[in-house]
Amino acid sequence: MIGVLQNGVSEALIEPVSIKYSFHTPGWYVLGSVLLLAVLIFIIRYYIRYRRNRYRREALFWMEQMQLSGQSLQVQVTSLNRLLKQVAMHAYGREIVVSLTFDAWYNFLCQSSRQSIFDKGLFKTVQKGLYDAAQLNTETVNIFFTQSRNWIKKHDV
Repeated sequence: MIGVLQNGVSEALIEPVSIKYSFHTPGWYVLGSVLLLAVLIFIIRYYIRYRRNRYRREALFWMEQMQLSGQSLQVQVTSLNRLLKQVAMHAYGREIVVSLTFDAWYNFLCQSSRQSIFDKGLFKTVQKGLYDAAQLNTETVNIFFTQSRNWIKKHDV
């Protein structure tokens, strides 16, 4: 390159030596290792969470099968109540869940999730429907299935 000085005389500019760009410096190895480790940790955590929530996926599958089975409403509600107990026992332990009935069962379900998912009046109607089929109708059972599905998806462990 040629530069022009103030007096009009041209002279060659002195350019610095170009710096070689290379991935063979230690900083790139450290950065690559950190990024690889972060991705590996993310994958492991995702896999652990996936395995830990297997019981939820299975419960939701059985719940769907139960709802499509065409059985009587009382049988569906009885099966769903049993499924909720099984899910709760898996998540919180048999000792805590086995003895819960009626109000204690309702309170447990509400306290084990961040928000109250079950409507108390509907829950009592469904619990009575376990022993008296006349208490149940299709709309009530469908709402109970929806609330149960939400609890299975969202309960805290």
